[in-house]
Amino acid sequence: TCGYVFPALTGTPLLPFPAGNGAAGTLFLQDWKEYLGTCLTSAMLAGTQYQIQFKVSSLSIDQLGNACPSGINNTLGPVNITIFGANNCSSLPINGTDCPSSLSPAWSALGVISYTPSLSWSTVTITFTPSSNINTIMLGPPCVLPPSYPNGTSACIPYFIFDDLTLNSSSAFGLVDINPIGNYC
Repeated sequence: TCGYVFPALTGTPLLPFPAGNGAAGTLFLQDWKEYLGTCLTSAMLAGTQYQIQFKVSSLSIDQLGNACPSGINNTLGPVNITIFGANNCSSLPINGTDCPSSLSPAWSALGVISYTPSLSWSTVTITFTPSSNINTIMLGPPCVLPPSYPNGTSACIPYFIFDDLTLNSSSAFGLVDINPIGNYC
């Protein structure tokens, strides 16, 4: 946390974070979309199946970053958390508040997972197979949000928190066979 915890998280069941001392958050609004992005250390190869697994939670915040009294806006329906990809690391940073593929043709949606906003941590997995080599990814809201999601002028706005992100080929997420030998302690 580096000595700072987002004010909306104080007093919620979202602390402590599931993995480590920090998490990242994004806004899911009709007129303002935020994403987590990174340049990969090695390219995801076209035609290979991959998975990104992460923990996600959500709550409603006011314009100052404090939790709204209800904690989570119960009128929000499920939303497709989306992973976008680009073949070039120069695609980051991206400047804008709209969907990556709307801002630049370099970005395309790779996969989605439907998530129902909740004031508790859930582990979700998006499985996808890129059609071209991918060197850069972004994770966040879909290009078109459900109508129940507000715009930035609303009193309470949806904030999604991500932690413990793991990206790898799907085969690396497979089951591991363990052969027991010796005596158990």
